[in-house]
Amino acid sequence: MIAAFWFPFLDMYDWQYRFATAPLETYHQRFGLVDLVRGPDNRLARVPNPAYDHFRTVARRRSAGA
Repeated sequence: MIAAFWFPFLDMYDWQYRFATAPLETYHQRFGLVDLVRGPDNRLARVPNPAYDHFRTVARRRSAGA
């Protein structure tokens, strides 16, 4: 294998939130390389998690030919 793509790169929200009345956080699916973290201003910050660090390490090793 020459390359790999990790889907999704970011956490995501399940599409069901569009039709429901529960709080948006109920539909937050955490499985990306970068966590979406809601701040006090209600904006989503992108915060790399341990999986991101591992992916970066493996990608650098592969690109160096190791």
